[in-house]
Amino acid sequence: MKKYIKIAVGAIIMGIGQSMFLIPNKIAAGGISGIATILEHTIGIKPSLVVILLNIPLFVTAYKLFGKEFIKSSVLGTVVFSLALEFSNIFVFSGDFIVICIAGSVLTGFGMGIVLMNESTTGGTDIAARILELYFPNFSVGKLILAVDGSIAALSAIIFRNFELAVYAAIALYISSVIVDRLVEGVDFAKATYIISSKSTDISENILTKMQRGVTGFKGAGMYSKKDTIILLCIVKNYELATLKKCIFEIDSNAFLITADVREVMGKGFRLL
Repeated sequence: MKKYIKIAVGAIIMGIGQSMFLIPNKIAAGGISGIATILEHTIGIKPSLVVILLNIPLFVTAYKLFGKEFIKSSVLGTVVFSLALEFSNIFVFSGDFIVICIAGSVLTGFGMGIVLMNESTTGGTDIAARILELYFPNFSVGKLILAVDGSIAALSAIIFRNFELAVYAAIALYISSVIVDRLVEGVDFAKATYIISSKSTDISENILTKMQRGVTGFKGAGMYSKKDTIILLCIVKNYELATLKKCIFEIDSNAFLITADVREVMGKGFRLL
């Protein structure tokens, strides 16, 4: 039930971003909602109806690939998204296109991220991206959505005969895809630090004592020195990095450090989402 509530909330946020900001201002930021934007302003079909009709063949394909549970939650997301498009357009924002573009894309990306985090979609290119992810696992969901939706934004430029609208659509697509990636892959960053030192035992004890952070040791060998060594790995939150360095360098000022961003950490005593 919690999962379905989150999916519904995400779909509503998406609907608000589209119906209040993007669709009324002809910003066809990809997806079926982008197609719906084009169709509403050319032949007058309601976006909510377009979303339902165009998703039917996609659901048939997704059912074969992902199974009943995925389709059940995706139908929920699609129906709620369609209803949000229908009933949240009471207030329509106009004026500065940059503000409209940013506001609409942030809401759309945030809502889509919530839906995808709960293993669902709102149909359209969300499902297309899920299908493509099976064949292109090295590409993130957000980037796949961006690739699929780019052609729709280009199409809007041709149909509306307005290059500026396509630029705004591209900006909206980029912003929403970045937000989706941050939500799906993790919005809170940690730091992974590899420590190479001849005093690895003392350093690990200092970290354990002063920071209460776990340290893992790997056996390594210096190919130049031909000596065996212990390489330490320690994961800390961003604000703890300075303290970690102090714990290391007060034991060995010549220690060698490699620090990298970590987007998600899950385990006993440590959780980033």
